[in-house]
Amino acid sequence: MQFPLLTGEERFSFNSATLPFDVKEFWSWNGSNLLNNTLRGALAEYIVAKALDLEISYARDCWSEYDLLYGSVRIEVKSSAYLQAWDQTHLSEIRFSVAPAFSSFPDQNQETEKIRHSDVYVFCLYGCRDRAQVDLLNLDHWQFYIIPTSEIDRLDGTDGVTGKLQSISLKSLLRICPAPADYGQIKARIDSII
Repeated sequence: MQFPLLTGEERFSFNSATLPFDVKEFWSWNGSNLLNNTLRGALAEYIVAKALDLEISYARDCWSEYDLLYGSVRIEVKSSAYLQAWDQTHLSEIRFSVAPAFSSFPDQNQETEKIRHSDVYVFCLYGCRDRAQVDLLNLDHWQFYIIPTSEIDRLDGTDGVTGKLQSISLKSLLRICPAPADYGQIKARIDSII
């Protein structure tokens, strides 16, 4: 189901009366901690969508089989970061999920096998290591590793079906894609793969 985009100006109401708070205030309260894992993942999808000049005319579908559709190319976007929203005693190890998944159909039935549903993976690494410098809106702090899903399937040895490979480390990813893209190179890298 597609939901239209809200403007943020929509107000809450109760007993037919408009209340003095709106969706924009909710978004600010709910979404200001961009370092939060869940929100960082959605932010990474948004960044890649903007780099590809995708039209954003409906609300994000977090239950889709893949994250973005670029022409006919299905893109899976994954994010990871050294720094987390919680207190840390050391930097996080960089890993990205590549686990195959079931596909849900509109009638709520699922496929019987887990597969990778994308054609391309974009692994987004927020590379800042200094908490005093955290600014997820500064795209200079991001690195993008872009590879065809077939490379993940090849590593897995299972053609993506019921895969053993659940995640990939940065070290393993660097063997496949030694030179990350920056924000301005995302579109060209994806175009070169397809």
